[in-house]
Amino acid sequence: MSDDQERAGFQALAEFGADDQDAVRGLGARLKAEPQPQDIKALAALWLHAAAAAPEELPGVYDAVAEGYLGEPVGAPAIAIATPARPESIPTAFWASLWELLDEPRSGLGAVNLTTKTAALADLISPRMQGRVGLAALAYPGVKDAVAPSRANGGYPQKFTLEALARCPRDSLGGEFHALIVDNGFDLEVLDRETLGLDKLPAPLGYLNARILQCHDLWHIVAGYRTTALHEVAISGFQLAQFGHHYSSMFLGMVLTRVAFERPEGAPLMLQTILSASAHEHHEAALVVGPPDQPPEGLGDAAAGHGVVVALADPTRRAILARLALGEARVTELAQPFAISLNSVSKHIRMLERAELVRRRREGREHILALNPEGLDEAADWIAAQRSLWTHRLALLDAILKEPS
Repeated sequence: MSDDQERAGFQALAEFGADDQDAVRGLGARLKAEPQPQDIKALAALWLHAAAAAPEELPGVYDAVAEGYLGEPVGAPAIAIATPARPESIPTAFWASLWELLDEPRSGLGAVNLTTKTAALADLISPRMQGRVGLAALAYPGVKDAVAPSRANGGYPQKFTLEALARCPRDSLGGEFHALIVDNGFDLEVLDRETLGLDKLPAPLGYLNARILQCHDLWHIVAGYRTTALHEVAISGFQLAQFGHHYSSMFLGMVLTRVAFERPEGAPLMLQTILSASAHEHHEAALVVGPPDQPPEGLGDAAAGHGVVVALADPTRRAILARLALGEARVTELAQPFAISLNSVSKHIRMLERAELVRRRREGREHILALNPEGLDEAADWIAAQRSLWTHRLALLDAILKEPS
């Protein structure tokens, strides 16, 4: 079969979609047990169908395949969305641009270039999709309540300011966010909302998409996501589950299509990352992570369920554990060897605590830290069991994300 014929067959699958959630659940189970190239393409086609033709199907498709793949319920009630009589047709121009994007060498696809080109795909689908995306979003938990107060502010969430965040307690979400922004020289929002034209989107999409920009780096904190290519893919799964975020749905459909056609052996890692992150969102606060001046209690401590691995991935946190292996220490003592702020060291310590690798006790005004042997034993057992599997999968991921075509 020629490349053109294979692509034409894929496009036909994406136009059709799927009506049977049990079949999608079965597809997820097959992909987990023994992933076949045709099944990877079938799922990629389903994701693009929902992204480009039927946004009402997003939660059902992602939840069903996650249940089949992960082998357990997603842990949240089904999201019921009234579905129009038929999906939109996917224009030829959309497919031409998608294949052009996928044919571009990876070495030429920087993050900004990829973001811009993926976002541009939304301009090539039916103009009716925007209204359907907005109506579908209102069915997600917490969205109506979150959007209602924004009407007094022109449909937007209020922008954070460094001045307001600087007034937050150090151990609050706002304090951690302030340290992250200042220490890394980040912008308070990932991209400028007005430049993106979010102010021109109909309600509730203006508010919701601005909120995504505003919360992107917050999720790095509260859910343990790092600023790596793999975790950016995971955050797209997390954002998608928030309210059917349209850019994330388009991005994930594009990513899985690329994997399906170019490196199907990388599908297990990519699917585990995306589906775990999507399911992870169901266990967190809906849409809004909480007021910036409140501690992030109960807000999630692990990216895609692997908080220990995330905690151990950073050399500063490993150095802290090495010091604590010698005995208990105060926070100020742990901070001395590092050329970073005390706030930044405290953030690393809190991640180790959330991963249950470190324990804290107080002596008067002093905070004393110690290793948690049980947490380290569990981490060692898990890592030993996963070592060979993940060594292979991470090599594949590196090839998918970095190797030129």
